Amino acid sequence: MSFTPRSGAEELGGIAWLPRMIDKARAKENGELGEFIFPCPIDRQLLQRLDMDADTFQSIAVNHSDEEVVKKVQEP
Repeated sequence: MSFTPRSGAEELGGIAWLPRMIDKARAKENGELGEFIFPCPIDRQLLQRLDMDADTFQSIAVNHSDEEVVKKVQEP
């Protein structure tokens, strides 16, 4: 079975692309990313908007639920 992240059109906490990026970060951590890329150019754009680097985001995504990730990325 191959890994498929959620659609880029999905939103979480009003943030488009976030669910997909969470899925890819978790898959990368587990060595299941396959043909997908984390962080891809669109991930990098969102990370820049969130003022966060890919490693920090990956750590948050791996260690927290979706709802907790939303809270973490929205913290000032």
